[in-house]
Amino acid sequence: MNKNESALIERMVTLERRFRQAIGVACAAVVCTVFAVANRAGAEKELPAEIRTTRLVVVDDQGKPRIIIGQDPKGTDRISRAAGIVLLDDKGDERGGFSTLDDGSVVLGMDSPAGVGSAMRDRIGLKVYSNGAASISLLNNQAGIPVRMISEASGDGGLEFLDYDLKARKAFIKRMSFAGETKTEQSLGGG
Repeated sequence: MNKNESALIERMVTLERRFRQAIGVACAAVVCTVFAVANRAGAEKELPAEIRTTRLVVVDDQGKPRIIIGQDPKGTDRISRAAGIVLLDDKGDERGGFSTLDDGSVVLGMDSPAGVGSAMRDRIGLKVYSNGAASISLLNNQAGIPVRMISEASGDGGLEFLDYDLKARKAFIKRMSFAGETKTEQSLGGG
């Protein structure tokens, strides 16, 4: 083999090596381009305009339910069946919620921890009644309401202080408003 042939073979080997490298780079570029286009196309998908479900449960990092959005099951022990948001503590006990009720009212409530005071754990209640009246009630650990603000559908209202005679099943209500002060008695019902 002469010097020219040897140089020509060496050039051909170099060219073949560079050609294989160029093919490898081109293939890698095509693969990267395909992935980039596919990723971009996935990112540009439109969000659904609406998601429909009957119940949504949000869990914490331990998998425990912390927020439930949905409607009460039939037969739930409430004043009226509700649909809304229920907040749960880390033990799974209800601590509050915001709901519309089947009786036409809407309620925002906050509860005491389980085991504190009365089994009925409501402690703060904001309510708009079906007739448009509204109240803010503070409850004590015995499930009594010592104080509330009330706005009646008629336009009356005021700040009320309540006391109870549980043996006689009566509540005593002292209302203060711009019209003055009134005192009334109300039967607690039951027996």
